[in-house]
Amino acid sequence: MARSLKDDLYLSERGRCEDYSQRPWHGKTLHRRNHGPYPGRRLIPVLVDSNVILDIFTEDPKWFDWSAKKLSELAEKDHLVINLIIYAEVSIRFEKIEELEDALPHGIFIREELPWEAAFLAGKCFLAYKKKKRN
Repeated sequence: MARSLKDDLYLSERGRCEDYSQRPWHGKTLHRRNHGPYPGRRLIPVLVDSNVILDIFTEDPKWFDWSAKKLSELAEKDHLVINLIIYAEVSIRFEKIEELEDALPHGIFIREELPWEAAFLAGKCFLAYKKKKRN
């Protein structure tokens, strides 16, 4: 099975949890106005390119370290977003949609409201295209 982003983003370089449900204060009432990690700062949506995600899944020898570091930095301070096309391109690494869903956890990536099953099928078409192109 492909590497999961949960494995790479669970802890940041400083050992802080990236999954907010794992933070010590999750589920507890805090007596301050803004309960987020950066009070008073709006999180910025960042569209993550499929190549960055694939660098991590494939453990690319040249780009893995850079991609994992940048994605971890962005996940700590901004919202990570994927769209239909990115989902389709990343799907070529997976046999089943359930495996892909596990590898791109909803707690880390915000998905745009699009028909994701169609993206999975588009990814299969993309894979066929890539195979044809090699021959």
